[in-house]
Amino acid sequence: MTSQVQEGTILLGKYRVEKELGRGAMGYVVAARHEHLGELFAIKLMLPEVAEFPGTAERFLREARACARIKSEHIVRVTDSGEHDGVPFMVMEYLTGEDLQSLLDKRRFFPMHEAVSYVLQACEAISEAHSLGIVHRDLKPSNLFLAQRPNGKPCVKVLDFGISKDLEHRQEAASKLTATGSVVGTPSYMSPEQMQAQPTDQRGDIWSIGVILYEFATGQLPFPGQSYATIAGKVLYEQPLAPHRLRGGMPLQFDEVVLRCLEKRPENRFASVQELMAALQPLMSMTVTPDVSIASESGSSSNIEDKATMLDEEKQTVKQPASLAPSPLGKSTEALPIEPEAANQMTNFYAKRVISEKSKSPWAGSSRSKTTSTIGAFLFAATTIGLAVALWMNQEQVKRFIAGEMAAPSASIAPSASAPASAASAASAAPSASASASASVRPKAIPKPGPKPVTK
Repeated sequence: MTSQVQEGTILLGKYRVEKELGRGAMGYVVAARHEHLGELFAIKLMLPEVAEFPGTAERFLREARACARIKSEHIVRVTDSGEHDGVPFMVMEYLTGEDLQSLLDKRRFFPMHEAVSYVLQACEAISEAHSLGIVHRDLKPSNLFLAQRPNGKPCVKVLDFGISKDLEHRQEAASKLTATGSVVGTPSYMSPEQMQAQPTDQRGDIWSIGVILYEFATGQLPFPGQSYATIAGKVLYEQPLAPHRLRGGMPLQFDEVVLRCLEKRPENRFASVQELMAALQPLMSMTVTPDVSIASESGSSSNIEDKATMLDEEKQTVKQPASLAPSPLGKSTEALPIEPEAANQMTNFYAKRVISEKSKSPWAGSSRSKTTSTIGAFLFAATTIGLAVALWMNQEQVKRFIAGEMAAPSASIAPSASAPASAASAASAAPSASASASASVRPKAIPKPGPKPVTK
């Protein structure tokens, strides 16, 4: 370890450091075993360079005091605190599991019932914090830890009250720890008033819970962006896309709850976390119809394989343990275990195959027959039009032929064999040019032969 506390260091004369568990921008966490009890604890320490800044040590100790005041099982317990070479630390219960951000990165999204269950557990801790006048101000998936109880059941724990705000003393102590006009929090989960460094109360945490619930159920943030300015602009001036537009089959009641949490004006949100929990409880008993009509962030459809994967995720069975103790609201808010993905490998294969077959062009199976039908229809139409034009151009000749004024409808018909002389004399009676023109336009009638002379 590169921090000041090394492996084997003994803190407060009883906690022997065994290993480092994690490190962040403000501090790091180590695992330490109690010398007398043999129990393992997690100890959070500030980085030495951070502890030198004015106010940071006091803020760190405020987090320890806030966690110690909240008795809910859904918050990490703080059992002790102290200093080591001028660096403050707090002793916490040792948790086994992973934070929900890491789990979300692996699975992309959670089925609705599971997402609601995680949020309801977090709400229990936040509700108690609010009743004590404490606002978290930095709720996000990485600050929600999915731990296990001694009996193996999952339990969501709320972490990191480092920038929490005590509403009862915000005009005094809190204002001294946060400079006027400064912005604290994680941009993607910050409320509009927090973005603008305005006074924040419990409804700011409700906004953050809405963002978390949106991301858990859809796999996307309601206000995505690569920079603080982009995110702030969307948070302040744009409306998020309804969750069911991103994941088909989501009930409209879920949309209503989430979008109310994300109202721009605090007075339009839920007034308390208890009210939010009451709105979320009915969703636990709703049936979600899987639908792979999923739009991406830009509004275009996702690729077929992604849709199949999301369909398979929704098909996973959610089981509720029979021994689950009821929550204060009458329904359990335990995390619902999901069957392993390996159990659905065959289902995944067939789901992707069916979707791929359905995604083919409707022309794929009958392109030859459709092409033949098109060519036949074109030839029939062309023939019909040609006959109609020909009849129209020769209608005068046809009329005369029917009236008996001409022997044939065309000048190219040969004269009768019975009158060769008459035809020849008729042809020589006029100039050759006139005869040709006349014959081509209006052929003369062939004269009938006269009566034969009587020979005595």
